[in-house]
Amino acid sequence: MSAANAPTQSQLEKDIELIKLIRSRGLVPLITAEERPDVPRLSDVQGDVIYGFPKASLNHALNIEWFFFFRIADSGSFKAGLSNPDFKPTSSEDVKNNLLKIGKARQEAKLSGEEVKRVKLQQYQIAFSKTGLLVLGIQDGIADARFDQRCMRDDRVFLGDQGKWDDLFDKPGYNEKDGSAHDVNNPRALHGVFVIAGDDDKECADITEKLKGIFKSSIEIPENGIVQGHVRPERHLEHFGFRDGISQPAIRNLEYPLPGQNQVDPGVIVTGYKGDPVGSKRPDWAKNGAMLVFRKLEQSVVAWDNYMLDHGQDYKDVPGGKAGVNPELSQEDGAKLLAARLVGRWPSGAPIALKETSLKDDPKMGEDPKRNNNFDYSVYDVPGVSAQTPSDYYCPFTAHVRKTAPRNLDPYVARQYLESGSIIRAGITYGPEVTQKERDDKKDSEEEKFKRGLLFVCYASHLDSGFVRQTTGYGNNDFFPITGLVPNNHGQDPIIGGPPAKGSSGEERDANLDAKPAKPFANGDQLDIKLKVPGDTLNRYQVTGHVEIQPLTQAVIDFPFFVTSRGGEYFFVPSIPTLKTWGTAN
Repeated sequence: MSAANAPTQSQLEKDIELIKLIRSRGLVPLITAEERPDVPRLSDVQGDVIYGFPKASLNHALNIEWFFFFRIADSGSFKAGLSNPDFKPTSSEDVKNNLLKIGKARQEAKLSGEEVKRVKLQQYQIAFSKTGLLVLGIQDGIADARFDQRCMRDDRVFLGDQGKWDDLFDKPGYNEKDGSAHDVNNPRALHGVFVIAGDDDKECADITEKLKGIFKSSIEIPENGIVQGHVRPERHLEHFGFRDGISQPAIRNLEYPLPGQNQVDPGVIVTGYKGDPVGSKRPDWAKNGAMLVFRKLEQSVVAWDNYMLDHGQDYKDVPGGKAGVNPELSQEDGAKLLAARLVGRWPSGAPIALKETSLKDDPKMGEDPKRNNNFDYSVYDVPGVSAQTPSDYYCPFTAHVRKTAPRNLDPYVARQYLESGSIIRAGITYGPEVTQKERDDKKDSEEEKFKRGLLFVCYASHLDSGFVRQTTGYGNNDFFPITGLVPNNHGQDPIIGGPPAKGSSGEERDANLDAKPAKPFANGDQLDIKLKVPGDTLNRYQVTGHVEIQPLTQAVIDFPFFVTSRGGEYFFVPSIPTLKTWGTAN
């Protein structure tokens, strides 16, 4: 935004009024008179990274999102596609302007008393895997050690993924030890992805055909390479029935922070700014980019609902104990309470961390962006519970939102460390609604066409600081959050923790070493153990995984898991100027 294009005071005031009409979303653009040098230029950053392509949270906005995965067949022709004048990735500036259009449509509807007119939007961006960058001829690393060496398939066990991956992501030739990102000859490696958002399937299909026309034979589309997501009929809600996308961080000087919302420096999300842990080591072309993590997470919705109904009245660990629940809850209400305690919020989005919502939902609070994030887990009103140390009196330490978006672990974890681990989530649901037959059978269908879940997408400047920390350091870590000088085993995140493989017995089987290992085991060590079973003279069993040292005094926690990863990949989202430079270099 040059000085000549700077908005007038009158336009600023109008835009601020329009922005107020979209305050229900977690990522709200800050309206300013001029650009700041210490934050990313919005026109340089691709569109889904900062504000997210608008989807269900705005009503009458985008309902469909496709992920178009590809391999580069001809790097020269592909670069020609990048320089094609018809190739115009959506920028964050475009998204900001689109949000203002949506705000204006709401304003006009409010004045006229008519329904909000749909704002027609077509948006897309492009991202590359490390293998894709190498095929494209980009040899420089981006100073992200994991991305520069590894594909997500190399980290499958490390991330806690126990289920079978989809063939699209389950490439052969992976290397858990050294990484396989540099294997440019692997025919199954993914090189990139277009993220496409439209009003309906036809619009996404039109954009897809446009991109195919631009890049022609320079790209190959793998089998099942277009993964489709859509907003559920119950808008805002993921398949377990909970309002999604509330606990987003606000980027300083780019977004309006809501009360209680975590604020982060720009470099936590966008490369090359304050908060980027390796900003000074990156090549110039990596500035104004971001890491994109894609994961396909299948949800066992019927199993979830059945478990809640079967165990919903066993609420001995709720505030005040079972005696504090008076009158006793019905089976259905007990199921809702149990589910809320596993998630950390009620279906409406209201947090359970407050006294007034610890046992019952408050839909008005859940829908109010000025209230639904205004808490930090401190407990001030219970005798014998200190507000100066972490407490699970109202909200369990293992609750999903408390595990993945931790707040206030004073004095044991610095707030700056928690801030640096933030990510922006931009996923969308996929698959059909639960069928009546599944309800009657009391189990989720095994047919592929009935699978459902979340197409998880997140953005941050650094894989290990953001996504990996939240997954392995927080969610899969029995001892997180840190709540004292002595480690306490709280258990894994019940939503994304590393579960046993779906369909496996889950039975715990003991194995003993014949000899003491030459080097003692340490937490996080990768092991390949070969087992011989007495009486079995035909087979040897190989067990691969990572070491988690569990003290003999540690409590055993028996809890089923309802989310299964079906695979994914790490990508880098380059800036729009970088894309143009690569195209010109052809």
